[in-house]
Amino acid sequence: MTRSDYVKDQIENRWPEQFKNHVATMQSLFLDDPGRHGTPIVWLEWRSPRTWTYACRYMIDSQWLFAYGDLFEATYQWGGSISLEFLAGLNFDYFLGKCRASPDGRNWETWHDDVARTELNRIRDLTKADEYPNQKEFEWTRNVLDCGASREEVEYVAQQIYDKTGDAEWAGEIKTCGMTPDTMAIGHFVGIKMAYQQLTKGSK
Repeated sequence: MTRSDYVKDQIENRWPEQFKNHVATMQSLFLDDPGRHGTPIVWLEWRSPRTWTYACRYMIDSQWLFAYGDLFEATYQWGGSISLEFLAGLNFDYFLGKCRASPDGRNWETWHDDVARTELNRIRDLTKADEYPNQKEFEWTRNVLDCGASREEVEYVAQQIYDKTGDAEWAGEIKTCGMTPDTMAIGHFVGIKMAYQQLTKGSK
């Protein structure tokens, strides 16, 4: 499974299934503050009426989006004022790139063994014998890449590659090959889109 396959499956299958009974409710609060130029604070609740499982609340305030609830907490920031309509029209990579705080910091990612294995296989298959001084070096590289896919195993391989070659860029690529966007971040993204579609259904 590649990173893009993983993200696509989460967006098209996993989260739509989890959110299939969710209902969106939205409120806007207009503050008596000339500096806001009439821009309201928007609260959006996205949850099933029968349970709080995977319930999420969003607050949109000027250029900030705050998400909290069962999908953990995160803060996203843009360069100017945003709206629910604006957020619903974004692609995922752009949305995730605006994360400013999460349980894992600005880079809200997690390790995925299947993605790591796919990437290691790709890197191994791209390794060509004529790029190495001798067959022994070539075989060593191929063998070390044919390892397990846990984060600890891959970090070990990356260190082995760096110690052997001194190539920090290549070792860095290997070390992060299993990192994928956290599923909760994808849930925030899908929740925004599905909530907006539900709220605007029949109004266009």
